[in-house]
Amino acid sequence: GLRGIDKGVVISDIKSGTNAAAIGLQIGDIIQAINGAKTSSVADAVAALKAPSRGWRLSIQRGDTMLTMMVGG
Repeated sequence: GLRGIDKGVVISDIKSGTNAAAIGLQIGDIIQAINGAKTSSVADAVAALKAPSRGWRLSIQRGDTMLTMMVGG
């Protein structure tokens, strides 16, 4: 699940067997951007993930650390 906050979208649930689980996303991670586009709402994240793409570059905040994760491609 996803939950929008002011500075991104918080991962609130991860189902086993999903891409999110496979790349190591964790509950509480904050998706700040997808392919360089800021995600300030769940709608932003869903639109970015539905757009045609060979893969996605996620900018994730985990605690005080910024991470970049690649999905697909």
